[in-house]
Amino acid sequence: MLNSDIFLSGVNKYFKGFHVLKDVSFEAKKGQVFGFLGPNGAGKTTTIRLIVGLLEPDSGIINTLGTDLYKDTDESINVKSHIGTMLDFSGLNFKMTGLENLVYCGKLYGLRSSDAEYSALEAIEKLELYDYKDKPIYQYSHGMEKRLSFAKTILNDPDVLILDEPTNGVDPESRLILRRLIIEMKEKNKLVFMSSHDLEEVQKVCTDLAIINKGEILFTGSLKEFQDEFSAKTYSLVF
Repeated sequence: MLNSDIFLSGVNKYFKGFHVLKDVSFEAKKGQVFGFLGPNGAGKTTTIRLIVGLLEPDSGIINTLGTDLYKDTDESINVKSHIGTMLDFSGLNFKMTGLENLVYCGKLYGLRSSDAEYSALEAIEKLELYDYKDKPIYQYSHGMEKRLSFAKTILNDPDVLILDEPTNGVDPESRLILRRLIIEMKEKNKLVFMSSHDLEEVQKVCTDLAIINKGEILFTGSLKEFQDEFSAKTYSLVF
């Protein structure tokens, strides 16, 4: 747990008697792009919701930046301000413009109006959405919506970014932009924790990874260790 920014040990979660997560254990730290890899239904989204405090484990230990986020304490509230999340639902208001969405989110993070607008415009530039900032979200393509969701994630300059399938289903241009920003966050010594079911995508950006299937961790380690241990063929057979 020492120096780990995300730490899970022996985590179990049940839904309606179904054992969704089975003794899940792994850890991740700043300076990594940590890939959480597995097929649809493997338990990735449930794990992410536990990490960000949206769910409580039935047993085991979860710490994010040294805190149990599912406990409603002053410490957990403070820690959440250092985490950026991009979940499987965007949380965007589709009637508002891209800029309006980000300014609103910036204010929720506690930024003053002027600072919120500055941060919003800076994020919009990074995600190459400036020409669309005054358009309502319902006019955005899926890839543009994903980019705006990522922009929302970096508004408060978080120490940890938690991304649920950030490049799933996006166009090639958006995929490249998101990859570039993910690598940029790592180079700023932030922890990027991203789930995916796409092995090829994970190998392009990740330094470390854990593999989950049917609620069980099959592998955890560096990308090189994974490549030394598994071939693409054996990986596909596992799934």
